[in-house]
Amino acid sequence: MYSLIIGLSPSKGARSPILWNRAFKKYNINCLMSPLDIPSIEDLKNNIQRLKEDNLFLGGSVTFPYKELVAEILFKNLENEATKKINSVNSLYRNESGELCAGNTDGMAALNCIEKKFFMNFKQPTKILVLGGGGVGKAVISFLHDQFLIEKKNIQLFNSSRKKNISFESKFNNCKFVEWGERNKVVDSSTLIVNCTSMGDYENIDLIPLDIREIIKDKYPFGIYDVIYNPLKSKLIKFAEENNIIYENGLEMNLLQAAIAFKLATRISDSIEDISLVMSKD
Repeated sequence: MYSLIIGLSPSKGARSPILWNRAFKKYNINCLMSPLDIPSIEDLKNNIQRLKEDNLFLGGSVTFPYKELVAEILFKNLENEATKKINSVNSLYRNESGELCAGNTDGMAALNCIEKKFFMNFKQPTKILVLGGGGVGKAVISFLHDQFLIEKKNIQLFNSSRKKNISFESKFNNCKFVEWGERNKVVDSSTLIVNCTSMGDYENIDLIPLDIREIIKDKYPFGIYDVIYNPLKSKLIKFAEENNIIYENGLEMNLLQAAIAFKLATRISDSIEDISLVMSKD
């Protein structure tokens, strides 16, 4: 058996192979995850077809920029409504019939991390601004909207992205979509910023998803959550650190989503928490 993380260039820094291979070794599963760089959409389609037909392929992960394209290709094999609603996937696995399926574990993992870091104290944000409307952004918005806002009725949810997606926006009535050029106007001392763009990652290290020159000191955000984990301190995280803003990077989220996806692919009985613990230890 074998496992893959597929994307444009996961060989340049994807963490999933390290995490999955630790778990494969611990659970004595004869399998290895490797990165597979896919340079074009045509190559992606060919590879998905190949993997569907190869029963030795156990499952794995999907990363930038193919989360939505893989969801389209495997739409008939998206096994839950939440994944169909966002039409974006980050995990591949086989169901009990052996068919290749796709799911999304990003949203669940992000929600867990956001709650633990920013909503466990007396003082909490009252606005959440999600930056980015790609695969991760859609997953985060979906879970915040459909699960978090039910419990936190006083929270205002905003999303800002470069491309307007009316079809997606129509599914989330309690989320206000803000033009990218207007995103800074949402930011004040009650705002939690959740960066789901690639601005600041290892391939865009000099970029930052906010125009920090426009944010005056008494309107610095309540907190910053950046899904980026490579590097550990993006420019956005450094801005938070330098200005005493509570922050968190995407390292734990990446660990949790990997643990959930691993459980889907292997169907082992251990809990997500136990798998996360195995993955986190050298």
